[in-house]
Formats: sequence, C-alpha cells, structure tokens
Amino acid sequence: MNLLSTQEKLNNELTPFLENSYRSFFIEGPLNCGKNYTVTNRIDPLAIDSEYKIINFTTEEEWEHREYYPFSKGIENLTNFNLTDFIHGSIFSILKDDKVKDRGMLNFIAYLVNNTKKRKEENGMFNEKEKEILAKLDMYIGKHQKCILAFYDLQLWDNYSLDLLLLIIKSGSTRFEFFNNMKIIITYAPAEGLKQKKRIEKIKMLCDKFYKMESLNKADLKKLTSNFFPNLKINDSVISMISKLSKSNISYITTILSELARTEEYTTQMNDGEILDLETILKKRLEELGASGIQVTEVLKYASIIGNSFSSVELGKVTKLNEDKFIEIIQDANDLNLIKNKDREYYNFAHEIIKKIFEVQVQQQQIEYYINLEAILKSIRPSLYLRRARYLVKANKIKQASELFVLAIIKQLREFSRVDDELIIEAKLFIEENQIYYYKQMESIYLLFSDEKYTEAIPKLEKLLTFPSKKLVAEVKILLSQCYIKSLDSRLKEKAIAYLKVYKDISDIEYEQELFERIQFRLLVSYSHFGQKEKGLQCEAALYTLLDSRSQYDETANHKLNNLKRISNALHDCEYSEHVMKDAVTYFAPSENGIPKYLIDYYKALCNCSGAQIMCGNFNESFHTASKAIDLVKDFHDISFPRIQIAINNYLLAGFLYGKLSALECLNSFSNLIEKMHINADRLLFVSNLSIFHSINGQYQEASEVLLNEYKKHAKDEKEGLYDYRVVTNNAIYSFLMGKKTKAINDLKKLSDYLENLTDIEMRRKNELLIEKMKTIETKLDGNQWLHLLVENTNHNNNSTSWKYFGLGYAFTTQYNWDI
Repeated sequence: MNLLSTQEKLNNELTPFLENSYRSFFIEGPLNCGKNYTVTNRIDPLAIDSEYKIINFTTEEEWEHREYYPFSKGIENLTNFNLTDFIHGSIFSILKDDKVKDRGMLNFIAYLVNNTKKRKEENGMFNEKEKEILAKLDMYIGKHQKCILAFYDLQLWDNYSLDLLLLIIKSGSTRFEFFNNMKIIITYAPAEGLKQKKRIEKIKMLCDKFYKMESLNKADLKKLTSNFFPNLKINDSVISMISKLSKSNISYITTILSELARTEEYTTQMNDGEILDLETILKKRLEELGASGIQVTEVLKYASIIGNSFSSVELGKVTKLNEDKFIEIIQDANDLNLIKNKDREYYNFAHEIIKKIFEVQVQQQQIEYYINLEAILKSIRPSLYLRRARYLVKANKIKQASELFVLAIIKQLREFSRVDDELIIEAKLFIEENQIYYYKQMESIYLLFSDEKYTEAIPKLEKLLTFPSKKLVAEVKILLSQCYIKSLDSRLKEKAIAYLKVYKDISDIEYEQELFERIQFRLLVSYSHFGQKEKGLQCEAALYTLLDSRSQYDETANHKLNNLKRISNALHDCEYSEHVMKDAVTYFAPSENGIPKYLIDYYKALCNCSGAQIMCGNFNESFHTASKAIDLVKDFHDISFPRIQIAINNYLLAGFLYGKLSALECLNSFSNLIEKMHINADRLLFVSNLSIFHSINGQYQEASEVLLNEYKKHAKDEKEGLYDYRVVTNNAIYSFLMGKKTKAINDLKKLSDYLENLTDIEMRRKNELLIEKMKTIETKLDGNQWLHLLVENTNHNNNSTSWKYFGLGYAFTTQYNWDI
C-alpha cells in the first residue's frame, strides 16, 4: 500500500486500535483526503484472512431522505451469513418426533404470546425499524468473535441513522451483548453549515480515540504526481498553487494533474504564474465538444441540484431527451471525468467541486429547474415527500411545499412511530399554524392506533375530516377506514368504504400517486370484507396499472406490488392466491446473505401464504411455512411482529391437519392465545376454531357455550358472512352431536337463505352437504369422526386438492394479515 505521509500516520494509529487497545476510533479530516482509502486498505484484508468480519456502512449526499439507509445497505451487503444457522431449538428440531408433547407445545405458544404482549407494553428507546436493524446485527455479530463496523462519511448520514449509532455506542455492552464482539471505526469530513454537526459531535465525544488528519504537504503532492502521472514535470510554485486550491482534496488534485498532463499549454500557463482553476479547465473542455458540450452542461446542471450522487432515471426524465441521446451525453460526461458510474442507475460527480461548478450555473434559472425536478419526482417516485418539499421551497412554492412537509411528517409517524426533530424544525419554517395542529393530532392518534385503541382513535380522526386540505384529509380517511374495519359493526365498515370511494380518480387527490395507491389498497380490503369482489378487482387493476408503470425504477412500487400479491386471497380463490403469494414470499425472503431486507413483510407473506396453503389442502407445506414465520419471531425476539396470533392460528391448524399436533394441544394453545386477546372482530374467529377443538375432543356443550358466549360480545349487524357463517354452522354441528338433530338442520336451513346473497360458492355447497348428511346419517358419530365426514363420504366434482380443506366437517378459519 503506497501511502501519502498523512495516510501513513493514520495507518500507524490504526495498529493499536486493531490490537484491542480501544474499541471505538473516530477519524476526522478534510473531504477526500484519503481517510476512507486508508481505513479500507487496512481493514479489508483482515476479512480475507477470516480474522475479522467487516461491515461497511455508508451513504450518499442526496439520500438524506432515506431514513436508516446506511444501516440497511450495510446489512444488505453482508456475506457468508445464513439465517438458518441461528435457529436454535427451532420448531423444525422440536418436531422431529411425530408428535409434540402437550405441555411443551403449550409452553412454547404461551411464551410467544406473553413475550409479544410484554414487548408491546414496553416504551423502549428503539422504534420497530431500529429493533429490526439491531436484531439483524445481533444475529450476524453474535456469530463471530471479531467484527469491525466501519461507519464512513458521517457528514452525509440522515438523523435517524446518527441517533441509532449514538445509542449503540452510548449503550454499549450493557444493552447489546454483540457489542463485546465488535470494534467501531468512524470517518467524518466537517463542513460549514452542517445540520448534523451536534449529533456527530456527541458521537465523537463517546468514542475511545479521536484522530484528526493533517493537510497534505508538498511531498505528498509530489508523490501523487509521480504515482499517477510519472511523466509530468511541475515545479514548486505549481505545487504550492495546487495545494492552496485543493484543500487536501485528492480527487480535485488528481483532476488538475490530469489536465496538466493532458495539455502542455496548461502547464506553461501555470508555470508563468497564471492561476488556472478547475472551472476554467472544464469550460475549455466543454467548448471543445461544441453542441454536445452544451447538452452535457445542461444535463449536469440538473444533476448538480439532485446531489453528488444522482439517478440517471430522474435525470433522463427531467431533461426530456430520448434514451439514446441521453446515454450519449452521460458517456461524454464520463469520458471527460466529470462523473463516474456508481451502479446500474446511479452516477457520482467525480468530486464535490465539479458538482458545485454546475450548481452555481443553475442559480439564475433555479425556479424552473426545481419545479421541473419536483414534477418528475411526483410522477416517478411520489413517496419522496420531503425531497419534493425542499425542491418546492427553493422554487418559492411555499404553500405547495407546506402540505408535502406535513405528508413527510405523517409518513415518518406511520413508518417509524416518531418524527425526526430536525424535520419538525425545518417544516415549522414553512407550514401554517393549523397544519401544526393537524400533525400533532395525528401524532397522538397514531399512538392510539399502534396500541390497538381503535374506538378511542375514531372520534379524534372524525374531528379532522373538515380540515381544509384534500391531501391531509385523505390521510385522515385512510387511517379512519383502518379503524372502522376492525369492528364487526357493518355500519362502520360501510363508512370505511364511503369515505374512500369518493376518490374515483387520481385527479380527485391532486394527482398524488402514493396517497391514491394507499386509498386503493384500503378500498380493496374493505370491498373484500363486504363480499364486493368486483369492485375490489377494479381497485386491484388500478393498482397494478399504477405500480407496474414505475416498478422498473421505483423500489417502493416493487415493494407495493408484492404486498398486493401478499393479500391476493382477499379477492381470488386459494389456488391463484397460493401461486402469487409464493412470489411475494420469494421477493421478501432472505437474500444471499440470509437476512430478509423487509423482515416484517417477509413475516406477513409467510403468514398469508400458510393460510392459502391450508385452504388448498397443502397442510404439509403450510405447516412448514407457518413454522418459518414463528421461527422469525423466536430468533428476532426483540421485534414486535404484528398480529402474531395469525401465525399461531395457521400453525396450529396446519399442524393438526397434517398430523403433527393433537387436538388437545391445539385446544390448550388456542385457549391460552385467546386469553391474551382484546375483544375485537378477529377474536370471534379464533374462538370459533377453539370451539371446534372442544368438539373434536368430545366436549360438545363446552364448544357451544364458548362460541355463543363470545358471539354475544359482538355486534350482530354483519354483512360479509364471515362470522355468522362460522358461528351458525359450527354451533349447528355441536347441536347435532348432542342429539338435537331437528334444531341443527333448521339452523342450517335458515343459513341457506342468508348464503344465497353471498358470492362464496363453497359456503353454500358445504351447507347443503351438511344438511344432507344430518338428514341421512344413521350411525352416531363423535366429534373426531365428524371431522372427515364430508371428505370421505362425498363425491365432490372438484379435482383440486382444496376439497381436503373445504370438505372438512367443521367450518375452520384460516387467518391473514391484509394490513399494508
């Protein structure tokens, strides 16, 4: 490693750090002075020798709006990691025997339920996203005795990431066991007016060792010249001039040296004492390109206000050039060493100074440039509310910007349960008093919603329905519909639809795609609950159209597309749903490094897929799918997975129907699960399943009592049929098994008229077969024999395996998470 003197000094300082003299090392120095180069060249070889495992965390300047991006990207890039290595005492190992011991299974389910409840009650210092990041780090670092976490360029980090890094260092091994296995190295380039400075200073103060890199000296500049341009001869006066201009920025220096090596004229001018700066060099080289140079300038002016790293997709759209011409211009800029390719979509300016040269040229026309950029983002990446708001502020469109600032605040509440304090400070410069009131109200409402206190949230939301903003009222209605749908009261569920169906077209929401998409998701689920599948399918078609158009360049659109697949059984039969749900599971599944990028979405996809697999009669596959979901809960034990009762329900049903769990085990496990649940619509369905296991165990009176007692706790005005069908059907079966044949048949006949109004053919078919069997059966059956009565004794013309489930003697309930 051929280092400059300043880099050599830093390299020497790294030795005691690596020899365990101290745990955390903070390095400060000018931009592009060689900090990162020195660190990576020293620590990366350690990973090759397997002495250390290295995790690199970095970001880009314009990605400040991507909360937690440095951590997410660092974890995504981990290698040689397999999630299954960490499944200690997993369900798969428990189930090597044909049966699981009753008490062991009961304790296992009880542990999950109790632990989940306890976590939900905690007001911990970490939000769910942070818990997920920490859990992933814990799993990876815990496997290795030596890990180095390298946090590069803190001056570019978002506030959420800085706060998390601060908490990790501050808490240390007292909170994180993995802290004992790791070392932390941090690099930072100070800059004037840096908003994050206070946060970074706190991090610096907590580190064991601080080192400040010196500026490059003349000997370093001469060494750079000989290393990169051995034939270039320049005197000390030129070296001094470059040193003064460059501020130790090696990228700047090499660009100047490249020009000096390229053109003898430049060398002569500088030797004559004329100061030739980078702007002059660039201007001359672009002039040499003629018309192409003008186009390169125009494209890079837009790029400069996006950031040091910029998207070729965004740039191509905003400049309105055809694809071939745009590629040609980007290639010209690359050939001129103005930019460099970062990945498939993104480019970087060769260095910050080049970006600023083009950025200065934008100032006279900046309003036009910023308006155009915001318009393109609204079209192709609509969820970037904060970035769009900042563009509109620079275009002096304060009123439009104020609404986007509030939408950015609501987005953080929705995704992270708290708002970045710097965003609040920034937003208050532009938002109005009533908008401040609005977001504070929504903040308190989201707390109620996360605690499942829907009845308390509803009146607070209803008071905001008259707020003077279409976009912000739409946010209220989306959350309100989620609260309404949790009730069994069909009047509230009708409201959930009524409030949202007014948005017939994206123009009704001022062309805000992200808002319109979430409205369509909510309508889709609401229509499904009411059995209005045709309308739900219209919503689904609208979503596919909107999302497909952006999926090639918007990861958020891809994410939503797969969530749409995850909830497909809301509208489609189980065979189709199982197929597309498997696609969603694959999308959200662990990548090559073994860690799911979207852990919660992966969990939800597993839960839903396991339900569809049960309905398709694939009990074996469902059991293993549900097992994976529960294993995630076990291994990422600090994360509050949503509605864990869904995973448990499907696991118990699949395990019983596959022959791995006994009816008694399921009975006890459902009892424990229901005991911890609030009174809500879902609970009635779990109680229905519990009652079935009472019946299978011969406890017909208990089965009837537990079901009817629960039914009395809920509103009866229910139109979707999901609840009444199960209560009436199962209770009629219990009556029949207790010898009340006439009552049982009459109850099912009354249900027949009700079922005629529903679209579910299987419900009607099963009801007819149950009545037929009750009329004709001669022998007395017990609850267990009744389970397979229809499957074994009915000539059903359905060739699919789903009759293995639909033909069961009881009306079981699989569970799904349709929350988006």
